[in-house]
Amino acid sequence: MKNILFFLLIIININAQKKRFIYDYQYVSDSTKHSEVKSETMYLDIGSKGSVYYSSSAYVNDSTMIADAKLGKMTMPAEGKINERVCKNYLIIKLFFVRNSI
Repeated sequence: MKNILFFLLIIININAQKKRFIYDYQYVSDSTKHSEVKSETMYLDIGSKGSVYYSSSAYVNDSTMIADAKLGKMTMPAEGKINERVCKNYLIIKLFFVRNSI
């Protein structure tokens, strides 16, 4: 009985894990100026129900706004280089492109 319970806990723990990959995203914002390469640190969070791809500045903004909201403060997010998020939902097989309007 103990072995079955232990096995079930391991299976539940494996399915609940999320993975985060960190990328250095490099891009050229102006096609006439190829020498001006910009970069942004991007996060890819993968879970059992879907994935989200977003910039590190968006992560810091979200964390700061949540912490300030708990203290009763309202703050505006700082503008990052890349304000878009790409969200995939594996359950309904949909892709969402979210653009922050700052």
